[in-house]
Amino acid sequence: MSRLSDKLMIPKDVCAGDVKIAITGNRELYIENYRGILEYTDQCMVLQTKNGFLKIAGKKLQIAFYTNEDMKITGFLNCIEFDKEQTS
Repeated sequence: MSRLSDKLMIPKDVCAGDVKIAITGNRELYIENYRGILEYTDQCMVLQTKNGFLKIAGKKLQIAFYTNEDMKITGFLNCIEFDKEQTS
C-alpha cells in the first residue's frame, strides 16, 4: 500500500484511510477519517477509527461541526490518546 501511494503520489493517510488529526493550541482539534462517536460528554470523547480508538479529554468539550468524514472539536484540550483497544 505504501509503495502504491508513493507511485501514485497520493498521501499515505488517504490511501490507507488512517485518521488524520490537526491541533490548534489546546482549544481546537480537527479530525478526518473517523468511523463513529462512541462517547460524548463535555469532559471526554471517544471516537472509533479504522485502527483503534481516539480518546479526547478536557473541559467544556463540544463538537463544533461534523460530517461522515471529518469533525471539529473545541474546548480546553488536556489529553489526546490513541489506543488499539477501547479503555474506560
